Amino acid sequence: MTRLDTAEREARLRLMRADGLGPRGVKVLSGAAASAGDALSMGVDRWRALEGLTERHVAALRDTMRAPLDVSWPDGWDMYWPADENYPKLLRAIDDPPMFWVMGDVAMLQQFCTAIVGTRKCSEYGRRTAYMLSGALVAAGACVVSGLAYGIDAAAHKGALVEGGSTVAVMGCGPGRVYPGGHRSLQQRIAEEGALVSEFLPGAKPAPWHFPRRNRIISGLCKATIVVEAYDSGGALVTAARAREQNRDVYVVPGSMEMPMARGSNRLLADGASIVVSPLDLVVKLRHSKYLPEVVAPGSAGDGNGDAANGPQPIPPDLTDTEQRILKALSTAKLTPEVIMDRARILPPAFWSGLARLEASGLVRILPGGRYGRPGTGPGTGRHRHIKIASRSTPPGDRLA
Repeated sequence: MTRLDTAEREARLRLMRADGLGPRGVKVLSGAAASAGDALSMGVDRWRALEGLTERHVAALRDTMRAPLDVSWPDGWDMYWPADENYPKLLRAIDDPPMFWVMGDVAMLQQFCTAIVGTRKCSEYGRRTAYMLSGALVAAGACVVSGLAYGIDAAAHKGALVEGGSTVAVMGCGPGRVYPGGHRSLQQRIAEEGALVSEFLPGAKPAPWHFPRRNRIISGLCKATIVVEAYDSGGALVTAARAREQNRDVYVVPGSMEMPMARGSNRLLADGASIVVSPLDLVVKLRHSKYLPEVVAPGSAGDGNGDAANGPQPIPPDLTDTEQRILKALSTAKLTPEVIMDRARILPPAFWSGLARLEASGLVRILPGGRYGRPGTGPGTGRHRHIKIASRSTPPGDRLA
């Protein structure tokens, strides 16, 4: 963002600390003023003339102008005002867009973002699933947004980071705080490789009422929210409810009826949320919704002859070990994911992200019946464009042999 001068920084701090103004008051002001400084310079009469500002809002503005400024700008953080040109468009569209802080790569907020949320007290299955979904999504070009909590949130962030992808953590505390305490190193890594977001004053402690506010930012940044596991009540269900209020898509990973941590998420499915069958199934659904770009397949819309007679293309040399194993397993057959994993000797987390990268590059195609194949392994296949995939080594723990 453009470097803010001292006066604008002070104005934004004053608006953020204006007790009683809130995001809805900020939205009204940002609709009438290009900067926080302009909003504060309007004065009482003009504030009262703005539709949507109440006397409580006016009193909060008057009080923050009179009080000494007792909060400082935190090092390494930028602040965004809803009227800023590079404010995320999706977040600006919600009813209560915040002024918010960012540390890290703010450009990630402009990508196609998907939220992955769920309970802190998740099962090992839920943790693995969130990790796999996140890896597949970033491999397909998405940014994964979550709330930095234990359980599903942490797994989602880690899955994105391991793949070298984009991830954004929306915090329930202010800049300068680490919460939860056990995520100090994870929070630092996200600040360096992704982005941290907060709408609270610097140093603000986490509080129960902070998390519903945080959750509406998580869903507000995203076109799609994926719930992995959720109890009958909790933050994940709040995020899903806000996503629906914001007219965003909600996807759910089904869970066992015997698992209490799946009761809330299964209820979302019963109420009409879209089901997630596999990581690549989710990627394909997001492509069909035009959120992710379609795989380009030159030749498939041409003369229809394809290249089946010539067999599959040679395996490109610039692939990771995981990707090469998958392609070798698919050299002469159309297989289900379980069979590919068995033949390639790859564990699920690495498999799904590798498969998503290969599918996005056109080296693997999705077939009816939940099977996958390479171009040239069946009739009517077209010539797919090969997009160079960034080299990533497969972690030793993801190999079976």
